Amino acid sequence: DMGEVNANRRQLYERRIFLVMMVGICFLLRCSEHIESPKTGTLVQPVRRSQITFFDQRGQRIKYCEVGRIKARQVTINIPFSKRDRSGHGRKTSHSRQEENRDICIVCLLEEWIVITRDQYGAKEDSALYEVPTFGKLRLAHLTEIMCRTVEACGVNKSKVKATSHSLRYGGATMLAAAGYPQYLIAIYGGWSENSKSLPIYTKISTEMVDTVSRNMVRVAKGNPSERFLMDLMA
Repeated sequence: DMGEVNANRRQLYERRIFLVMMVGICFLLRCSEHIESPKTGTLVQPVRRSQITFFDQRGQRIKYCEVGRIKARQVTINIPFSKRDRSGHGRKTSHSRQEENRDICIVCLLEEWIVITRDQYGAKEDSALYEVPTFGKLRLAHLTEIMCRTVEACGVNKSKVKATSHSLRYGGATMLAAAGYPQYLIAIYGGWSENSKSLPIYTKISTEMVDTVSRNMVRVAKGNPSERFLMDLMA
């Protein structure tokens, strides 16, 4: 049935786009690390399936052929080269399974993507992450177009906001900052250097976070350990 085939392909296309966005946000990937583009150099290539490692409940690596058959507890993406990486070792970024929110859990999404594209389409371990046999590659222009449509659908004036694949990277940094995580941890996840000038722009402290900091400082200050500390200082 061609109608069913086309529907399945459309569903896979939509799944791929959603996965691209989630991977970009969760792993704070640069464009060159994320997806193939005309500007991609020889030192940096889009992430491949072989760079993604799943681990089971005991922390043991799950082989590519066993992904989905053995439930993954954690996933790690290894970026072998990073734009600002002075050591040349790249970076490894991990996320743990969030079963209660599996529809947006990056471990579950990557696991399901590997299973579907491997078992139904024959995608190999050495293939690019978003590449699917007989389905074509995902181009940067496609992602940029969808990002722009998403911004427009959200009611944002597209003349004031330019959405690109890089929006996913700094969007992830902004989300981590809003959740209260320190800048050094965000830098580790995104591979920013210690003296990065762009990271502070992405991680401005929100009003909600200021309120949270103030509330927690008052709460801790009212505790006995803090009182003893202050008394010791005055003594």
